[in-house]
Amino acid sequence: MSKRLTIAVAAALVCAGSALGQGTTPSTAPKQAENQKETQPTKLLPGDKAPTLSVEKWFKGEPVTGFEKGRVYVVEFWATWCGPCIAVFPHLSELQKEYKSKGVTVIGVNIWERPLNDQTFDKVKAFVDKQGDKMSYAVAFDGMAKNMTRTYMEAAGRGGIPSAFIVDKESKIAWIGHPAEMDEPLKQVVAGTWDASKARSAAEVEMAVQEVISKNRTDPEAMLTAFDELESRMPAAKPQIDAFRWRIYSMTGQADKALAMARPLIEKAIADKNAAALNDYSWTMVDPDGPFPKDKIDIDLAFRAATKAVEFTNEKDGAIIDTLARVYFVKGNIDKAIEWQTKAVAVAPPGMKEQLEEVLDEYKAAKTKG
Repeated sequence: MSKRLTIAVAAALVCAGSALGQGTTPSTAPKQAENQKETQPTKLLPGDKAPTLSVEKWFKGEPVTGFEKGRVYVVEFWATWCGPCIAVFPHLSELQKEYKSKGVTVIGVNIWERPLNDQTFDKVKAFVDKQGDKMSYAVAFDGMAKNMTRTYMEAAGRGGIPSAFIVDKESKIAWIGHPAEMDEPLKQVVAGTWDASKARSAAEVEMAVQEVISKNRTDPEAMLTAFDELESRMPAAKPQIDAFRWRIYSMTGQADKALAMARPLIEKAIADKNAAALNDYSWTMVDPDGPFPKDKIDIDLAFRAATKAVEFTNEKDGAIIDTLARVYFVKGNIDKAIEWQTKAVAVAPPGMKEQLEEVLDEYKAAKTKG
């Protein structure tokens, strides 16, 4: 997306962060050495035993040598070049602080660095040190062996970062997804009320959807056909498939088809309190460099999605507030755009703050011009 790091993906359906592909995937991720063939499960789903925690080194925090029964772990994967990963550092730190007394350990695992060589650890270490309190949790380096990449990310079919895995008190995978959507699952896992069987069914659906995406990544029409076939075989996949249909229609200039799907998708996201999805729908419609012609924007619908996203995140997510500010700007309410963009800048992490300040300057300049 232009000028900012938002939760939602800007372009072409390349990530597995959620049904909306929230995350980042490397174009040239380092390849695994041929002689490294550690045994791993064919698939990793909620309900399965968590793979061994095997990292090369630790950047900060108390090293975790294994999963203790009775404790809960969040294993989150990230890279230094991944903007959405950087954006969730503060939230992960908040979760570690909130749940530390309840037996939760948050672990950030660095993967997919490029180039990956003898100097990579030191470069990433300098990056982690610079983050300071924004990364107030244990942080590790997957390293040359890529054990965590294989046994977690690849086994779970995760093609994008940030990605998080919650390990429950029985050392089993409880949930897999984007860390921006992790709060409620983590709360329930800690409380012992989480239904891993439902999470497993949802993960199986997502894995099937991601398989369609990976096989048809460069051909939107073929992807739509494959989604039709998948829905006929797996009706439970329809909600996720519809979210991708929306994205395909939006990004291929089929605004009318996208808008026809928008309202039910947005209402479902509101019912689910899915702020990331709402932000994606709204931003896609108002992005100044996006696919929607001005005369095709349903600004009232974009406004409903954006305001709910801000509400669900308690006005604490700079990227989401930034979207609401843009909606106001498109509506012609420059004063409100400036008001909300100022709030976005105030709560944004350093890596995003500068970009949001540029947008704030844009709004102020527009007000000056009248």
